[in-house]
Amino acid sequence: MMSVILARSYKDLPNHHLRSCLLYFAAFPEDYEIYVPDLIEFWIAESFIPHTPNHTLEETARSYVTELAQRSLVQVVGRSTAYGWIERIRIHDILHDWCIQEARQDGFLDTSNKTAGVWWSSAHMYGCYGS
Repeated sequence: MMSVILARSYKDLPNHHLRSCLLYFAAFPEDYEIYVPDLIEFWIAESFIPHTPNHTLEETARSYVTELAQRSLVQVVGRSTAYGWIERIRIHDILHDWCIQEARQDGFLDTSNKTAGVWWSSAHMYGCYGS
């Protein structure tokens, strides 16, 4: 039942860019606290963030983080004291497991060791464009 609800939340995301950003969390270890400025750089490097008029890639990526938080798909762990921006996030274990399963089915990534201490060694990213 939970996977049906998560699948619906995933399908209800407004575009494939945001869906790719959500699946990207599968590349991190379970319970990992993610520093948002680093995550934004990763998303941009993977070309998940589209060019939009009047906004930088970073602004668009930050709006994606906010969107995921507003939909309760990420848990806000910390905010910037200077600007109030979301600075650190994590995802729930159940959602993390679902992201891994969905990412494998979509060919988004291939996990070699789910419990690896370093996320780069726990996943090999494949491009996911337009899924």
